Amino acid sequence: MLNPLKSSVCGFRFLWHFVQVLSAIQYCSSLPNEVAMFLAL
Repeated sequence: MLNPLKSSVCGFRFLWHFVQVLSAIQYCSSLPNEVAMFLAL
């Protein structure tokens, strides 16, 4: 059985990583469109 605390910590780390990826995508969207399209692939 998984420890509920451990699984919640893993979930928090996943959400933190997801937020960082979203902010990176927003940063890339401020670059020229061609570069943003290339990074989005």
